[in-house]
Amino acid sequence: MLFFDLDRFKHVNDSLGHAVGDELLCQIALRLTSCLRPGDTLARLGGDEFGIVLNDIDGPTDAIYVVDRLQEALSDKIEIETHTVYTTASIGIAICSDLYNTSDEIVRDADIAMYRAKNSGHATYAVFDTSMHDQAMLQHRMETDLRRALERAEFEVYYQPIIEMSSGRLQAFEALLRWQHPSRGLIMPDDFIGLVEETNLVVPIGWWVIERAANQLATWQRLFPLNPPLAMSVNVSGKLFFTDDMAKRLAVLIEDCRIPRGSLRLEITERVVMDHEDLVLSALADLRDIGVELHIDDFGTGYSSLSYLQRFKYDSLKIDRSFVSTMSQKVDSSAIVEAIIKLGSTLGMKVIAEGVETQDQLNRLRAMNCPEAQGFLFSEPLHHDAVNAFIQAGTAADTGKTL
Repeated sequence: MLFFDLDRFKHVNDSLGHAVGDELLCQIALRLTSCLRPGDTLARLGGDEFGIVLNDIDGPTDAIYVVDRLQEALSDKIEIETHTVYTTASIGIAICSDLYNTSDEIVRDADIAMYRAKNSGHATYAVFDTSMHDQAMLQHRMETDLRRALERAEFEVYYQPIIEMSSGRLQAFEALLRWQHPSRGLIMPDDFIGLVEETNLVVPIGWWVIERAANQLATWQRLFPLNPPLAMSVNVSGKLFFTDDMAKRLAVLIEDCRIPRGSLRLEITERVVMDHEDLVLSALADLRDIGVELHIDDFGTGYSSLSYLQRFKYDSLKIDRSFVSTMSQKVDSSAIVEAIIKLGSTLGMKVIAEGVETQDQLNRLRAMNCPEAQGFLFSEPLHHDAVNAFIQAGTAADTGKTL
């Protein structure tokens, strides 16, 4: 069983229209049919998905040979009206065996393999194995558990200090989500954030983190009245910018918590800005009106369009840890870090280096006049109970300067 999904078919519909998309599907079907042998069966399963049943094959090698021939046929350009269209497909392969009891089961496994292929890149294939099914079942259980986690109060927020480099003073915290799973223990974001983004949970969980972080910040500002006041950075999904009441809801939260202007900072990635620039630009004006800053996370790993720096006038750029961690091994990493720092200074933006873990990295960043930094060298992300002790201790680890 071969399970096809056309790559970037939605882009064709969105840019050229559904009539062109429908004609593309027809021509794809003709090309696939021309490659089949007598006895093979082709079906359109729905949308841009096709299935092919191959008869009389000896195993995966024979199936892959057919897949290569199909991919080659799909790679040629397709002329539709005045448009030239190129397309590829992600293909999952499942081989029939005595383990299958129904046809639905082999279609399911071919579909699972197709998603594995799509995650590996366009125009590729994957052969199903049982580990894929195990992974799919684990993901299903994770999604079920995620839906219960919020109502069961299993999420926690940890806080990583952000330090001013010149003085060693504590400037802010970054709020980081953690999941205290009842049977798997503490789960880090990399193991569940992707799943959260794929579900409708990303907005309610995002707001829960913002509200928890804002209320915690208000408490620390009252307990530790610093000048300037402590600030809080919160990573947010681009989907929060799709909600009409984002700025209004934040304004109410800030007023209720009595947080000074500039204390709450939202972090988004460059990709969110570029994919939804009109929404972000509109939201940014509303956020500035209520005193919320916008920081660009992982700067340098995306498109890093300089024109966007002019249009959006972000408040801060965060240098991705991948550049910081390789400064001593790669000359180009040091050059990129220094360029971002100078760029931020010229444009009047704060710059924060992420992932500082060694004294050498700290020394290099200071020599480059990097304004702020965070990382394990200063502190790992802290449970809120440990933050009070960190602030009261009065020193940032290894800086030799008071907070």
